[in-house]
Formats: sequence, C-alpha cells, structure tokens
Amino acid sequence: MVVSSETNAGFGVIGLDADPDAAGQAPGFDAAGCAAGFRKATLEDLDAIERIYSSIHDQEERGEVIIGWQREVYPTRTTAREAILAGEMYVELADPQDRADPAQQASLSGRGGLQEQGCPAVQDASPCESPVGRVVASARINQVQVPEYALAAWKFDASPQEVLVLHTLTVDPHAGKHGYGTRFVAFYEQMARELGCPELRIDTNERNVRARALYARLGYDEVSIVPCVFNGISGVQLVCMEKRIDD
Repeated sequence: MVVSSETNAGFGVIGLDADPDAAGQAPGFDAAGCAAGFRKATLEDLDAIERIYSSIHDQEERGEVIIGWQREVYPTRTTAREAILAGEMYVELADPQDRADPAQQASLSGRGGLQEQGCPAVQDASPCESPVGRVVASARINQVQVPEYALAAWKFDASPQEVLVLHTLTVDPHAGKHGYGTRFVAFYEQMARELGCPELRIDTNERNVRARALYARLGYDEVSIVPCVFNGISGVQLVCMEKRIDD
C-alpha cells in the first residue's frame, strides 16, 4: 500500500472532485459526501489520520507488527495532507456498535474529547456520522500507478482509465478486529464498479504479511515482487496485486 506525492491530472476523467471542501459528490455518496460509514476526508480529519499513522509506527517500533514503514519518512502528516488536498483521501467512521478500547478512550479524553477533534455531536450526527464519530481507517483512492507498476507482470491488459488504485490503507490499531479493513476494501471495490474501472491494483511491502493475507482472502492475486526504493525507504520488495471485477 502506498501513496504517491503526485497529483493525478487524469483523475477528473472519472468524476471525483479535487476540492475536499466542495459540494460535489463522489460516486456512491449522498449530498453530504457520505456512503455507509465512509466519506471524503477534509483537513479537519488530518489530526485523526496522523494519530493512526503514529499508532502504527509505535507498533512497528515495539516489534508487534512488521509493515516496512519508517516514522518521519512514510507515511507522515504530509502524506495525508497531500491526499486530502488532492481530494483523494477517504475515511471510515467507527460503527456505532463498536467502542474504542480503553487506551483509545483515554487518548481521546486526553485531547479534550471527540468534538474538539472535529467530530460531530451525537444529536447532530448525519447518516454517515456515527454517535462515536471517530475516524478508524483511511486510504487514498485514485488512478495514479507508481512507476514500479510498469515492471509488474499484470495478468490483465487494462488502459489507465480502467484502473483504480488503493493506496496506504491504514486501520487504527485500537479499532482492530472489527472488520474495518475488509469493509474499506469493499467500499473501494464498489467505487470502482460505479466509476467503470474493472481493474483494481494494490501494492504492499513483502514484509507486511498481514496485509498480504487480507488481500489474498479478498481475491487479490500477487503478480510480481519489484525491488525498489519506495517512498524514501530503501530495500523494499514491492508486492503488486490485482483483482478484476465485474461491472
């Protein structure tokens, strides 16, 4: 999973508004920019996304997970900000029936509560804003294929307009085991169907066995492993995956 610092000039072809604060709707979204617990991210979500990145870096530094990321290198606050300003970052909100674990609750309390983070009050919750109102996952979705993709042995010959790419899918470690990652991939696939993009492409570090297992379970085939320096991190073995979906 990766994010490119490039802005994809061709992304307007599939109708996503590049202004994260604009009233325009992304496919599958209602007038509020919501779809079944998902919405396009705004700069108000930046702190929450950065906290997820930081929690994942903490886990990796403690040796609890192996992802292949590096704090202050990738992903960073700048990574998320660029994606938000490009209008390509999406967030998933907590299911109302799922509660944060005690560590997460303490973390939220220490920052003045949910509303201080830009989360909605319960009485003002919209259909996609749960009473919990916290961001539990994020990812960038666009049609940018990083240069390493040209070295992959893709099974399907797809034009650039037919490809949709999922970058940097992250799930808050405090919200694990609720299926948020699986639901985010389902959201991405539904967006691809509505946009007429039958070719789905994702990448991850070879060392990230959890992500590889998740994507394999969801029907993604590993087509190539490309050695490279990726997002400033050297020695990466980039696993390129794809899935073809029906309209």
